[in-house]
Amino acid sequence: LVDPSLPCKDGRIQALVLTLFFLPYVLPVSVVTMIWWWMLDFQFGILQPLIAAITGRPVAVFKDPVWVMPMIALVTIWWTNGFNVLLFIAGLRNIPPDLYEAAALDGAGPWQRFWHVTLPEIRPVLNILVLLTITGGLQLFDLPFILYNDTAGNGPNSQALTVVTYLYQTGFISGNLGYASAIGWILTLALVGLALLHRRLSRGEDHSA
Repeated sequence: LVDPSLPCKDGRIQALVLTLFFLPYVLPVSVVTMIWWWMLDFQFGILQPLIAAITGRPVAVFKDPVWVMPMIALVTIWWTNGFNVLLFIAGLRNIPPDLYEAAALDGAGPWQRFWHVTLPEIRPVLNILVLLTITGGLQLFDLPFILYNDTAGNGPNSQALTVVTYLYQTGFISGNLGYASAIGWILTLALVGLALLHRRLSRGEDHSA
């Protein structure tokens, strides 16, 4: 369980772990897609033995419709996870150590300190991360566009369409600008609605606290 009051035994190890988590976040999306293309290549990918051990056979994950969205989710999580980790660490380091000392004096165990000290204190960070993750997922365009772009340049195949890639194909490939504009307005209203809902829920938690 995470307890920021406990000292880190080796700052170098902590710095190395943070670097490994954050490094993918600073990579351009083209580099990210190329890395995963190499690792998941049907013939030479270093992850194909792992996939074969799970499924019983190698899988062309970039052509199999069943694997399209799970792979987009996996690559996106790997790519953006470093930012989330940094926010978590910042939230944990802002928790006053006195709270853990007081909880320990009252006889609270590790789980109790986590549920009654750590979790309430980092709830604002969790709320922000949930909002950023949902809005970022709704706006995801570049990664599926590059990862699953067909050879004709028509954008991702139908199984890899996100809201924004669907908007792009509708407006710029199919030429249906009116329908694409409607999609854009609906997406904008959805994002604004999520932001307002998050703000209202955050205010309600502040008042209850």
